[in-house]
Amino acid sequence: MEDQEVDVATSLRSELAALQYKRDRLTQEVEEMRSQIRSRDQHCLELQVEAEQLREQAARQNAIISSLKKRVHELEERERNLFAAQGRHEISLQSAQRDIRYSEEKAKELESKVRHLEIELSSEEQKKESARLQFQDFVRRLSGALGVDAVDTSSISAEALVHKASELVQARNFAIEK
Repeated sequence: MEDQEVDVATSLRSELAALQYKRDRLTQEVEEMRSQIRSRDQHCLELQVEAEQLREQAARQNAIISSLKKRVHELEERERNLFAAQGRHEISLQSAQRDIRYSEEKAKELESKVRHLEIELSSEEQKKESARLQFQDFVRRLSGALGVDAVDTSSISAEALVHKASELVQARNFAIEK
């Protein structure tokens, strides 16, 4: 029995040594796993910090993008307004140019009419002067025929000659009746 006890004791010691070895190996593996978990936890924390920084950066960039989009929209609106204003100015300019051309043509027409009227006025003044001279000649000859002594025909009025002619007609009618 002693042999059996020795064999059992040896077997138990051998089993105990194997279990201790397994325990030591598993303890070492647990420590390695804990070390890996700590390393992974540290890496996760670093990734969380980096993710938070990236979120902050994304928020800033989104704010910048939003601001830039708003600015682009404002600039596009301003550009549309400038194009519209330019179109209105071009229309106004074209209208003003048409008005200028119309005014220039009207001015040419009026200048032509003025020249024509000046020519007519000159012609009418010549006709008036000719008629005045003919009238003076007629008055002078009529004065001579009626026997009115006049040194200057401008001093004899047409009324005086009509009155004198009327007297002569009455005198003649009176002479015929007798």
